[in-house]
Amino acid sequence: MFTEAQRRALTGLLLLWAAVLGYQIVKQVLFPPPPFNFSHSDSLFQHYRDSLLAGSATSPRSVLEDTTARTTPFQPKRHWSKESAADVPIDVNTADAATLTRLPRIGPAIARRIVAYRKTHGPFKTVDELLNVRGIGPKTLERIRPRIRLQSKPLSQ
Repeated sequence: MFTEAQRRALTGLLLLWAAVLGYQIVKQVLFPPPPFNFSHSDSLFQHYRDSLLAGSATSPRSVLEDTTARTTPFQPKRHWSKESAADVPIDVNTADAATLTRLPRIGPAIARRIVAYRKTHGPFKTVDELLNVRGIGPKTLERIRPRIRLQSKPLSQ
């Protein structure tokens, strides 16, 4: 049915498959992954939800930077989209760079430029003043316009 060369190739493939499977089993038995402690992640999302309900736009990333120690080295990825996270208007005069990245088409580099422009020239007086920030053009401005607001005082005052 099979030639000698085909039998040797099939035997070699089966041995390779068995070795890889054995390695994976031994690795799982001898070195199991550490259990993940969800309490830290839960507290981040609880804080984020509370800040959205209170009207301030504190991002989970800024909360994470405030915490001093993590329970595991795992850094969870953001699982929310920029579109849904930006339902609450963001004040470009008080938001930090991490919060500004929730705006569509605003990445970390442009967010840092917005903060730097604001530090240099003071708070934005009009939304159109964002066109002075390198990387923000008319199309980007029109896309973020409904999701931003201009208010130089924090909401709590």
